[in-house]
Amino acid sequence: MYIKELGKAVIDGVISIPADLAYGARRTYEDIAGSAIVKEQNRAERQRIMHALKMGFGF
Repeated sequence: MYIKELGKAVIDGVISIPADLAYGARRTYEDIAGSAIVKEQNRAERQRIMHALKMGFGF
């Protein structure tokens, strides 16, 4: 049973790679050629993520 679940998880992970690459490319484009509002939103989101990571790992 565990092997079946592990195999499904691996396949789902491999299938998600193209979508993840597309989202990454879009985010990079927004940071380079996006409007000032979008750049500010992306910057604020990066700060929230870094703050959450620092709080989670106790830095």
